[in-house]
Amino acid sequence: MRVRDLPFPFSVTTFDDPQHPGGLVVATTAPLGGDPAFHAFAAFPDGRFAWLASTATWGRDDHPWALVRRFHIDGDATADRPDGSRDPRLSGGGELTVTDDLEAGRRMLAPGRTPSRPARTRATAWAGITPGSPGDAMSVMVQDGVGHGDPATVTVLSGGGVPSGLALQVDPQLAARLREGAAPVTTATALPTAGVPARVLRSIPAQLTLVAEPPSVG
Repeated sequence: MRVRDLPFPFSVTTFDDPQHPGGLVVATTAPLGGDPAFHAFAAFPDGRFAWLASTATWGRDDHPWALVRRFHIDGDATADRPDGSRDPRLSGGGELTVTDDLEAGRRMLAPGRTPSRPARTRATAWAGITPGSPGDAMSVMVQDGVGHGDPATVTVLSGGGVPSGLALQVDPQLAARLREGAAPVTTATALPTAGVPARVLRSIPAQLTLVAEPPSVG
């Protein structure tokens, strides 16, 4: 089956398109929910297709939001799920912020409103209570919870022998702490969802030590 022949029964909204400041509704093959990871083929109104892969998810005003990487894909390409960003069917793209509801997004982004967005930062992480060797490092995204006491979430992006896309619950306000200083921060970890295979459980460290990555320039 080709990508263009897939059913697109769900939708997300992005406000990152300058030509559609009121929100652009994009049809998708999967819904955006409260799961730590979101992946879907997407059909844009102008006829282009893409693969969306989340790097962080969070909730605002009881609606899920996600930061996703958008990769272009030809509509005539096979519709098997891509295995990572190096799939030869994928090209170009960039980051989008998406939500599951157009009107909720408009209310959240209305002029005069100052929404509280949890801190988020990329970081390098090692298993255990001290930084390890570069070869043992993981690239992760750290996202604080909505409430001050809610657990933060560490989403593994790559490395360390831990499956990419796996999300772990960690100490509250971890992203904010990482952004405030350069010293390593150690935190206990827990899986946020049930039903994780035993082989994955065995790869999860009980503790992580993290150092925030410096913000990109340009």
